Amino acid sequence: MRRAVDTNGKTVPAGHAGPAAIEGQLGQLLSIKEVVRVTGISRSTIYRLLAAKRFPRPLKISPRRVGWPSGDLTQWLQALRSD
Repeated sequence: MRRAVDTNGKTVPAGHAGPAAIEGQLGQLLSIKEVVRVTGISRSTIYRLLAAKRFPRPLKISPRRVGWPSGDLTQWLQALRSD
């Protein structure tokens, strides 16, 4: 069984470490559920903003999976605050 290190430094089964565990390695990629939680914007509104080119584009991780770089979302949120 593959193992990973969680945010508290404990070894846990791979896949249970959470997104923060990989932050230092590849940068944190957020799922749509995490993006909804962080932004407070609904899933449908996020995709509507994407279609209008008013929301950061996700990265394609696999044929059926995308992830948003946390830094891109942080920049987008900061830009909203400054407007």
